[in-house]
Amino acid sequence: PTENPITDAKVEPGRYLFYDTRLSGNGTQSCASCHQQARAFTDGKRRGVGSTGQVHPRGSMSLVNVAYARALAWNNSTITRLEDQALVPMYGDGPIELGLDRGDRWLGALRGESTYRPLFAAAFPGEAAPITAENVVKAIATFERTIVSARSPYDRYHFDRDDSAISDAAKRGEVLFHSRPLSCF
Repeated sequence: PTENPITDAKVEPGRYLFYDTRLSGNGTQSCASCHQQARAFTDGKRRGVGSTGQVHPRGSMSLVNVAYARALAWNNSTITRLEDQALVPMYGDGPIELGLDRGDRWLGALRGESTYRPLFAAAFPGEAAPITAENVVKAIATFERTIVSARSPYDRYHFDRDDSAISDAAKRGEVLFHSRPLSCF
């Protein structure tokens, strides 16, 4: 997006933040807790669990190719920008995911971290105090835009027309996923 162009300098703090447990109210969870790289950026659970232990009504959405998604929340099709979506797990309370306080006291820990100061200065040049909640969200969204699948079995099936790349069950699943009755898409 024009208001948050992708730069390598912005991807770096976003990558660190994605794995930083200081971005949760209980200090034990990060974005990566529910979006694990080894599980295609999901947690592999049927229903997610937030930082308070609250079980969610749905599982964690995969972040693979999320930059191309039209809607970014299971229950709200109006969230179409990653910058807006990041606020839901950070501050949302229905259900509580990361459980950060809206007073942004958590920013103090990031501002005191020697790793983040040069990363944010490079990512947001010209800003006197670049470690802000808005810039944290921009950095995370920028990193998420780099989570792109290129040669997965599904990519080979869909783009290269390799019918043997995925199972017949996966092909049926794709049809169901895109069907009107289920509306998963």
